[in-house]
Amino acid sequence: MKQEAHRLPTSYSLLLINSGLSRFGVSTFNLVIIWVILQATHNAFLGGLGDGVLSLPLFLSYAVGVIVDRSNKKKALAALSGIARSLSLGAVFIGIMLRSTLLLLISLYSTAFIIGFTSDVMNAVRAVWTKEFLAPELYKRGSSAASSVYSIAEGAGYVSSGLLLALGVTESFIFILVFFTLAVVPILFIHPTKTGSNSGSAMSSIREGLGFILKNKPIWQAMVISSLGNLVFGMAGIIYISIIQLGYKLPAL
Repeated sequence: MKQEAHRLPTSYSLLLINSGLSRFGVSTFNLVIIWVILQATHNAFLGGLGDGVLSLPLFLSYAVGVIVDRSNKKKALAALSGIARSLSLGAVFIGIMLRSTLLLLISLYSTAFIIGFTSDVMNAVRAVWTKEFLAPELYKRGSSAASSVYSIAEGAGYVSSGLLLALGVTESFIFILVFFTLAVVPILFIHPTKTGSNSGSAMSSIREGLGFILKNKPIWQAMVISSLGNLVFGMAGIIYISIIQLGYKLPAL
């Protein structure tokens, strides 16, 4: 009985599997899209824009989190988000087949935005489910497991992007499509028990939360510092990829 009491719940383990598969797909897509845009346009600004569009929905994270928290259909939201990712890649395949740089860019940017937005939704669902599935005595262990899975999947995705691009652009996106589709499967077997919070309107909660952030100097200062740090890392990433591809003309691997 003691061992069972210290085991992570099945639904949370499935959530970790979903998180790992999802993060692997997103991090792979993140580098693949930059490489493909650079390959098609030889323009570092357009390559960086691809990464920027992927991150753009993060500005909506707070509002999305409030709405998801109040929803009674979190499982459906998570599953639909995963399916939307897979379907959005169809536009990329059309752009590749038509051999049109303009259509390819439009499809890549639109797909990047959808993947970024669905990441917001899925992260919000995971945050709510983590609190629901983990008892206080398991929270630290579960959070550590989630952090490890996230980091390993992200690193593996970045490494895999070079290997995939060596096989071909179409093959890379097919591989990403497979992982996004597989990430939906664990969600289907998760059994949440709690419903959403319905006290007050979503807009009033958003305004209240924003007011709290603005009134607490350490919070918004930490957010500004974090944003600047991410900006620097993002710029460095684009510069490195541009130097490798456009400067030294090295292969993606």
